[in-house]
Formats: sequence, C-alpha cells, structure tokens
Amino acid sequence: MTTMLTGDGSCQQIPALGDSWAHVPTHRVILYWRDECRHAVLYKSPSVRQADVCFQITGDGVRDVAAAADMLTK
Repeated sequence: MTTMLTGDGSCQQIPALGDSWAHVPTHRVILYWRDECRHAVLYKSPSVRQADVCFQITGDGVRDVAAAADMLTK
C-alpha cells in the first residue's frame, strides 16, 4: 500500500502496484493495536489457516509476547 495525495489536501491509501495487482498477493497480514498489544493476523494464505498473534518489537527484533516475557524472567 502507498498513500496518494488528492487535490483537496487529503490522502488515501491505494495499492502500490495499482488496482490490477490488488488481489495478486497470496499472503495478507493485517497489523493492528488492541488492549495495548500489537497484533498480527494472517488473513489470507493458501497453505496456512488464519491466525492472530500478539507481538512486540524489542532491541532483538520482533518477538512473541509470551516468548519475550519468558526471556525477561530468565
């Protein structure tokens, strides 16, 4: 996705490769915040069922919240 500026000064998100490519990706991941936690939803995949995970970004990279909590207790 990319942001397109319109003539009235507003902006909207559009597919980066144009409308003809909008449905070509085989995997879609939706990122959002809920309950003070980052979530990633595997929304579309030809080989894996839909899943929702909570994650955090640390100095070591992207980590599962449970795994990061385990590392803090060690």
